[in-house]
Amino acid sequence: MSAREKIGDLIEKPDFMNNGENKIIGTAYGTLVHNLMQRLDFKNPNIEKIIDSVDADDKTKKSLKRELENFLQSNLYKEVKNAKKVYKEAPFNLEVRAEEVYDIKDESKNDILMIQGIIDMYFENEEGIVLVDYKTDKVDTELELIKRYKKQLDYYEEALAKLTNKKIVKKYIYSFALKKEILV
Repeated sequence: MSAREKIGDLIEKPDFMNNGENKIIGTAYGTLVHNLMQRLDFKNPNIEKIIDSVDADDKTKKSLKRELENFLQSNLYKEVKNAKKVYKEAPFNLEVRAEEVYDIKDESKNDILMIQGIIDMYFENEEGIVLVDYKTDKVDTELELIKRYKKQLDYYEEALAKLTNKKIVKKYIYSFALKKEILV
């Protein structure tokens, strides 16, 4: 494969070269997957209905359908399906000291920062709260995602514990690329 072919794989074609297809790539794809997961009824999933509502080319729709089907085959889905209560897209605010986020040595290390975010999903089971974060990153190993997102999930855990006054018993990353849940 030539260098030109490799670069072409990374760059989106201009509209006039897409033959009228509405191609969704990169972060837009990740956002769409998150939106579909938010709309998915875990007790009675109807993938066809959700996929039909997406304005995308057939190739993208097939890919999205596979993503949802793979999730519904996961061990994580079995846990979610049996959960007492499921919460999706939960916003939070968390105050942390600046030194927890940045390498600060002076007196500003005690300044308070506000972290805002949205937790993709959490659910309650017999043991407590289970936190889930969806990732569409193209990776080869679980370790890549854990290294990249562990601190984020730690913040989510802290915020969720304060929000619910309940113990967080598990933290998962669900990787759409690896087609599985990863215990963090």
